[in-house]
Amino acid sequence: MAISEIPVINETVQTFDIPIDGEIITLRLTFNPLDNLWRMSATDAEDNKIFSGRPLVTGQILNTGTSIDGFMFLDDSENTGASPDFEQLVGGQVTIIYVDPI
Repeated sequence: MAISEIPVINETVQTFDIPIDGEIITLRLTFNPLDNLWRMSATDAEDNKIFSGRPLVTGQILNTGTSIDGFMFLDDSENTGASPDFEQLVGGQVTIIYVDPI
């Protein structure tokens, strides 16, 4: 079992490719300052939607009901139990973790 932290940069819209389940998956993170909420979308190498616009919420598996075998979740180092704001995710207080089952 491999555990990886998904990188986050200091931008309100982020798109990057990461290896998941032996494939390259494109993740898009978007921060909405009006809602103070991050959302994540994922597509496969052929640009097929895996999931779209899922809110980043602590305590939930982010890729439930998708074709991704492992699981993604938020790790909140201060255990606030809330959805992360911009600074919490960019600053590293809350991180996105992927656990590969193999």
